[in-house]
Amino acid sequence: MNRSPAFALPNLHHRMQALVAAAQSESTRTGYASDLRHYRQHGGVLPAKARDVARYLTCFAGQLAVSTLRRRLAAIHHWHQQAGHPSPVPLTLVRQTMAGIQRLHGQPARQVKALVKADLVALIRFARQQGGLRASRDAALLLLGFAAALRRSELVGLQVGDLHFHARGLDIHIRRSKTDGAGRGATLFIPWGPRRCCPVRALQHWLAVAGIREGSLFRALDRHGHLRVEGLTGQSVALIIKRLATAVWGEQAARDYAGHSLRAGFCTQAALLNWPGHWIRQQSRHQSEATLARYIRPGLEGMPRRGVL
Repeated sequence: MNRSPAFALPNLHHRMQALVAAAQSESTRTGYASDLRHYRQHGGVLPAKARDVARYLTCFAGQLAVSTLRRRLAAIHHWHQQAGHPSPVPLTLVRQTMAGIQRLHGQPARQVKALVKADLVALIRFARQQGGLRASRDAALLLLGFAAALRRSELVGLQVGDLHFHARGLDIHIRRSKTDGAGRGATLFIPWGPRRCCPVRALQHWLAVAGIREGSLFRALDRHGHLRVEGLTGQSVALIIKRLATAVWGEQAARDYAGHSLRAGFCTQAALLNWPGHWIRQQSRHQSEATLARYIRPGLEGMPRRGVL
């Protein structure tokens, strides 16, 4: 029986390679390649034994961040899995060496402040006082990022076609996110809110004044305030928040707030309203209560509890 050309060995081999490559994002593949290059440049061999990896870790303990060393281990482990060799990373010597590095050199993760409702309103009020396209864009970006508990990469990745306005508010489609390796996507609902801080109205206003009909939802502006074709980057979200926070609260705010402040703000505000954890996670898409807990900032018990927005 003749096989279909689709099942010819060369065809299958190339297709299989493409599918295996698609299992990881481009940024992950690039990062792993960089990590392996550093490991090899400093005497690391592949395939490796536990003592090879432990020696490498010891060499850079205290010089590289613990998170960087953990990523290097992930790259080494992945290489062994792909090459069909037993990985030394789970072995006792490597695990104990990494545990010792964590104990001696680990630093607590930096937590940016949460932008809860009162903070968000203050930033948006200041932005709108400045007027122009930038004010409209910044207000829409802040309100949507907060109301949907979006990561900054999700926020800047939104396209006009991902929005569906309807009588009850807005549905937004998140095509891919940090924890969605399979690329299933997610749809989030944003209801109408009070007029001064309604994310749905803010988005409609931004689209109308910017004349955007397709492509990236949030665009860069030049120094004269003119709209550009390219979308914002994740770093742009952090810079917008820092710029507004500095103008409202002073220089220290640039260090206290960042892109993650919107996501943490939603989770904290919802917790202040005594929302059950599974309600919050339905919007934030955190996979566990333990992960969600890291986004809820303490010390805000005296704040008003009128609503998320």
